[in-house]
Order: sequence, then C-alpha cells, then structure tokens
Amino acid sequence: MNELTNQYGFQAAASAMEMACTRGSINICDASVLAARITGYGIYTPPETGPSLAVYDDMFLKEGGTVS
Repeated sequence: MNELTNQYGFQAAASAMEMACTRGSINICDASVLAARITGYGIYTPPETGPSLAVYDDMFLKEGGTVS
C-alpha cells in the first residue's frame, strides 16, 4: 500500500487495493496495474482497437486459424 501510495497517490492506491481484493487477487503486480489504469486513462475506459493481425495468422497458422 505504501509503495502504491508513493507512486500513484492514496486514493488510487486504496481503489486499486479494493478492486484487487474483490477480484480475489491481492498482490503488488495486479494492484499496480489497476492503480496505473486508474490514474492513467481511467479504469473503465474501453481498450483501443489494435491493428489487424490477420496477415500474421495467414502466414503462421495452418488452415488460417489452428496452431499445430
């Protein structure tokens, strides 16, 4: 909690710890990611659409979708 508070502030640290507890995963890694999302671009902001990886699927996956 102290490390998160120093890095992200008390409110973000407390919110991150609370979220981690409700998810059943109380460790510094998960809490740090949550605190970073809270202070960065918002915890409930949907992810941005990334680039299409279809060309890599076609190149590296047999039959266009199964890994052998």
